[in-house]
Amino acid sequence: MVISRLLMLGVICYAFHLRADDDRYAAVSGDYQNHNYGYAVTIPGGLRGFKPKPPAPVHGIFIPLAEGQDARIDVNANYNTLEYKSVPEASAGENEWFVERCVDSPRTLSKPATLGSIAAISTEVICMERGSRGSVVLDSIVAIGPAATDYMTAVVYSVSLISIDKRYLNDKKVYDRIVRSFKLTEPKR
Repeated sequence: MVISRLLMLGVICYAFHLRADDDRYAAVSGDYQNHNYGYAVTIPGGLRGFKPKPPAPVHGIFIPLAEGQDARIDVNANYNTLEYKSVPEASAGENEWFVERCVDSPRTLSKPATLGSIAAISTEVICMERGSRGSVVLDSIVAIGPAATDYMTAVVYSVSLISIDKRYLNDKKVYDRIVRSFKLTEPKR
């Protein structure tokens, strides 16, 4: 399990540093539906999301909020291969990579929420990051959906906002719109 977490952390850290102008991504606007994991969100007008081009697996999209700044929204889904036993455990596991970036003790607030029709945990983490002059904020909501079939594991869904303290209030409005638009759909196999 430790190896799985380290591998997942490495993949997330690598993906986090990719840019929207990378030719490995396709732009998405308006309604985005992920047929592999069975969910949909609406990207607010004026913004574009980016998803990996084939043959890369498509777990979700990222939406840059400011050019050249660490401000973005990630919408993601993956099978519960880490075998989280509860939504709080999944939330802690999915947000661990961000907490590890902090150089001070992060301020964390978690509370029950819903993502679409699924019970979720909403978490806000505020801290100082290496090389940063201000606070960095992670706002995320994590849920474990039902298994698509008997032979498949459940899906972990997450929507995350990464922002800086100066942008946070405006970025949070966009994040909240995307979270409210989240809905489960029928996966296509």
